[in-house]
Amino acid sequence: MNLQKLGVDGFGGESSNPFTGSNVAFELTNQGSAAEAQLIAFSKGWFDTAADMRDAQGHTPGAVIADGTIISTTNKEVTCAGKSCRVADVAGMFAKNACRLKGIKLAVDDAVQLDEEIQVVQLTAEGPKALKRIIPSSSKTEDQQDPKRVSIDLTDDLVVLGADVVVMANLAAGRKCTYTLFYEKVGSYRALVQNNAFGE
Repeated sequence: MNLQKLGVDGFGGESSNPFTGSNVAFELTNQGSAAEAQLIAFSKGWFDTAADMRDAQGHTPGAVIADGTIISTTNKEVTCAGKSCRVADVAGMFAKNACRLKGIKLAVDDAVQLDEEIQVVQLTAEGPKALKRIIPSSSKTEDQQDPKRVSIDLTDDLVVLGADVVVMANLAAGRKCTYTLFYEKVGSYRALVQNNAFGE
């Protein structure tokens, strides 16, 4: 089997730099005088709504990313805005197309947000399982000096988002965070057969 043709070895011919190539970015803002920490899902996987979802610890996301206000209660509001993209398209793409997640960049308004966990969760009939748990501040390298930014390299992990794998992130109360996700699409089954990906 040719793993490169399957899109799981290297990057199918793309640069090995995880922070190049296709990417989408969106900003989450958690505001209001009574704002609370929120768990936000970046896609809904095979579920219909966020209320049906759970993370690996059994917590229900407050919302799935979308354009505009995604949580709105008295003095509590979470909004989401795309950066040169529609957020609904981001959520839809990651829910319905197999995409390898190569890296994540975060830019926050307060360094405390970098201590909030990001989870890669696999959805199964037996319940959700954590494929990877990330504390962004722990991913900082010596050359990352900005206290409010971090780049998370996922090249050593095989993170393929789709209907059964989703990303969820904790957003602290009162915080604003921009997520930039670098990805590449794994070829359709038709394309894999045409490339003879299963023949070696």
